[in-house]
Order: sequence, then structure tokens, then C-alpha cells
Amino acid sequence: MKKGVIPKLDAQWWRKNRAVTLKSLGLGDALAAYQVKLKDFEAIAPGQTLPDEANQLFMDVQGLLNKNSKIVKSIDQGLTIANKTLHEETIAGLKLYKTKVIPDELTRLNAIYAQYERRYEQYLKEVEDGFDEASTAFTNFSLGAKAMVKGMKETTVNVQKALKARNTEALGGVDQTVRSMNGTRSNLQQRFDDAVVLADKWAVLTKRGADAFGGGDKAKYRKWDRDLKAARTAAETDLEKFDEEKTTIEQLAVQARRIVSGDAQREEDHLAFMAKTLRELLTETKTVKDNAAKYKKKVQLCRQFVGKWSTEYSDKNWIDTKDRWVKLMGGLLNDADELHRTAVGQLNRVKEKLAEGQRVPDGIDWMSRDYQAAAQKFQPVSREIGTQEKSLNDDSSELEKWRTKYNQYRTTKVKT
Repeated sequence: MKKGVIPKLDAQWWRKNRAVTLKSLGLGDALAAYQVKLKDFEAIAPGQTLPDEANQLFMDVQGLLNKNSKIVKSIDQGLTIANKTLHEETIAGLKLYKTKVIPDELTRLNAIYAQYERRYEQYLKEVEDGFDEASTAFTNFSLGAKAMVKGMKETTVNVQKALKARNTEALGGVDQTVRSMNGTRSNLQQRFDDAVVLADKWAVLTKRGADAFGGGDKAKYRKWDRDLKAARTAAETDLEKFDEEKTTIEQLAVQARRIVSGDAQREEDHLAFMAKTLRELLTETKTVKDNAAKYKKKVQLCRQFVGKWSTEYSDKNWIDTKDRWVKLMGGLLNDADELHRTAVGQLNRVKEKLAEGQRVPDGIDWMSRDYQAAAQKFQPVSREIGTQEKSLNDDSSELEKWRTKYNQYRTTKVKT
């Protein structure tokens, strides 16, 4: 070892510069172990957070340089056994290890750790400040949303009262309320989105340190994480409640507009008209049904009289009998035609009245529950009208068949 050279805490350097005549001290192996621990510590040191393992590595690295370490004991052993004349330079180097190299290294390590701690404390402050900012944003949002929902509930009650009283003056301002409410909803969404951005930013900030917090810091982080998630869930619930109340007011606003415009009164008048028309239709449809039944009986009598001709009169020589049949059959046909004209006329009037009752005038909300319920009551009447129309048409077709037979038989000559 050259005189005046500052030794290094490096195994390779020691092995190269130690006096070859000095008995092995084990210093090379001790320095090699130190270099491994130092490398591990310095690899973690540039990080922003302070994992528990960094504390352990720092203590390990310090421990390899304290007075009870293998390095110091090897140096002390060398100072004891070295020959003052033969190993003068080596003795000077070993003394420098104790008086300068190791103290300087400990100072350097402490400086690294101190800087490391400052960064960790700064990181903790960023985490705490980030939590406070995001949590406050959600809390303030919820307070504002709750206050708005409370005011909206009062508005709902007032609008319901105005609707019940048909107070058009009070209801005239509902549209303005809805427009204002829509603006408030946009503002709330922006505030909620801003709070979410802060929460997401905090999540990213803590992700790299979540597994590195030590002791009480880890417990604090976990509480912050739970609290922030709870604040976000509460804010989402408050926003949903705002939307529910907003929907209620918008539905009431639809009713308010109908009252102010007069559509609601027109709908009530039309529903009353539909109810009156339905009562009349029920009565008139029964009359159509009764007349259709009478017509059917006349057609059946015509069928029977045609049968009588075939079985009783066609081979008879009685002119009087034939004349009587023709007279009776002709009377039945005339009666049937009159009943048919009456029933068809009534049926057409009923169909017109049904169409009028089912017509939807302008300003009527045909999708409303009241209108749909009223319109549904017309369905049985419509089906009954269709049934009677088919019955009249079928019976009319049959009657034409018997009319043809009647004309054929009427001109048939009877044997004399």
C-alpha cells in the first residue's frame, strides 16, 4: 500500500493493496458483504416512498461499519498483528479506515437517509393534502346537493298544490323552474366530475406507496382510502336523489303546461264525452243486436217456407195453396227487408258514433293513463258491432238465396 493513499471500502481494492506479508484478516470478505448491502440500500434510496425494508437496509449497512462489526474488528486485528517496520504503510491505511474512511462513509449514509426521509415526509404530506382536497370536494358536493334536494322537495309540494287548485298563475313559472334545475344539474355534474378527478389523482399518488407505508402511516392510509370511497359513494347517492326529484318536477311540469294551455280541461271534457258516448253506444248496440236477431228469425222463416214448397206444395194441384204460399213468402221477404234496412241503418249510426268516440282531438294526450283506460272500454263495443255486422251480412246472403227460390217457385205452373 502506497504511503498517503486513502483506502477504499472495497474488497477488490483491499486485496490488491494490502501487504502480502500480512496475515489474512478476513477484511476482504467483510468488505465484500458490506458492498452487497450498500448496493441494495443505494438502489432503494432514490425512491420517493420509504418502504419498511429501506429502514432495515439502512440499519444493516450501518451495522457493518460499527465498532462491533467484522470490518472494524478485522481492522483492529490488523493493527494488533502488523509489524510496525515491515507494514508501516498498511498500518497507516488501517488507521485511516477508522479515522476517516468509515466516519466519512457513515456521514454519507446518514445524509442519504436524511434526504430520503425528507422525500418520504413530503410524499406523506402530498398524500394527506390530496386526501383532504378530494374528501372536501365530495363533502361540499354532498352538502350542496342535499340542500338543493331539500329545496326541490318544497317546490314539488307547492306545484302539487297548484295543480290541485288549477292555479294557472302559480303554474306558469314551472317551466322556468325546470330550466333553472337543468342548469343546476349541469353544475352539479361538473363539481362531481372535478371531485372524481381529485380522487383518481389521489389513487394514482398512493398506488406506488400503498404497500410501502410503515406502521401508523399504513393504518392512516387505509382509513383515508375507506373514508374517500365512502365520501364518493355518498356523493353518487346524493346525485341520484337530485335526479329523482328532478324527474318528479319534470313530470309535474308536463301537467302544469297542460293546465296553463287548456289542454288538461280539453282532455277532461273529452273524457266526459267519451263516457257519455260509451253509455249511448251500449244502449244502441243492444238495439242493433235485437234487430239483427229479429232479422235472423225472419230469414229462418223464409228457409222453412221454401222447404214447405219443396215437400208439400210443388206437386199439388191446388192453385189456392200456391197463391197463399206466394203471398205469405212475399210478406216474409218484405218484413225481412224492412228489418234489414232498420238494423243496417242503426249499425251505421253506431259505427259512426264509435269512430267519433275513438277519435283523438288535438291537444289530447292519447298516451295518458286516463285516456288509455277510457279507450279500452270501447273495445268490447267494437267487437260486438263487428259480430252483429257479420251476422247481418251472413243472414242477408242466405236471404238472397231464398229470394231466388221464391222467384223461381212463384213462376212455376201448378197442375190443374
